[in-house]
Amino acid sequence: MPSRRALLAGLSGVALGSAAGCVTDLTDTATAGESFALDDDRLAFRDGFESEAVELRRKYGDRGVWGLDGPRSPPLGRETEYLGVAVRRLAVPEEHGGRPFALAHGAALSYRVGEHRRVWLWLAARARQVDGTLGRTNLSRLTVETEPGPGWELNAATPRGPTREGPVTVSLDERGPGATVPLERGGLAADTFELGPDGRVEVAWQGITGGTRAVHALVEYASTGGDEPFAPPVSFRVAAARGVL
Repeated sequence: MPSRRALLAGLSGVALGSAAGCVTDLTDTATAGESFALDDDRLAFRDGFESEAVELRRKYGDRGVWGLDGPRSPPLGRETEYLGVAVRRLAVPEEHGGRPFALAHGAALSYRVGEHRRVWLWLAARARQVDGTLGRTNLSRLTVETEPGPGWELNAATPRGPTREGPVTVSLDERGPGATVPLERGGLAADTFELGPDGRVEVAWQGITGGTRAVHALVEYASTGGDEPFAPPVSFRVAAARGVL
C-alpha cells in the first residue's frame, strides 16, 4: 500500500476533483481541495506579496492572510528571507450544477530562516447564500495540511492543540512570520502528529457558519543532510453544505 507521502506526491499540481458529496434528506454536502508539492519553481510574487495580501483582505476581512494584524506582511527578522508564495483558488461545487456553495483562497508562503525553511499556510472561505432558494449555505470544515518531503524533517509547527478560544497567536519566534488570527463560532483542531522526517501537521476549523472563516499555520522544516530540494506536500480542503428543504 502506498505511503501517505507517496499519495500526496502523486497529487502534485492536481486538483482533488472539487467533487460534490452525498445528498441526505435535508442537506446537500460538497467538498473542494487541492494538493501540490511546494517546490521553489511553483513560487510566484517573488518580489513581494503585499498587494495580493491587501486584495485577499478585501475579500475576507480580518480572516485574510495576516489576520487581525493587518493586510500587509509582518516584519521579519534579519536572517529571514521571503522567497515567494503559491496561491490557489477553490470553489465548492453545487451538486446539481448551480452556483458554488462557497469560494475559497489558499496561500503557502515560503521563507528561508538561516539553514531552515518555514511555510506560512492560510486558507479562507466564504459561504455563498443564493436568493430565491430554500435552505442556507454553511461552511463546515477548512483544513490545511503538510508534511516534509524527501530529505527534510518537520522541526516545529504552530498552533498546537485544540481550542475554542480566540484570537489565536500563530508564531514560532521573533524571526517570523507571525500573526494574531480570529476564532469565533467553531473550534480549531491543530494537530502535529509527529516531528521528524515522518511528521505531519493538520490544522482545521470545524463548525457551522454562513459567513467567512479561515485557518492559519506556521511550519518549520530542517534538512536531513542530503541534496534533495525543498518540496513539502501541501493540501487545502473546504467542506460546505446547503439545506434543500
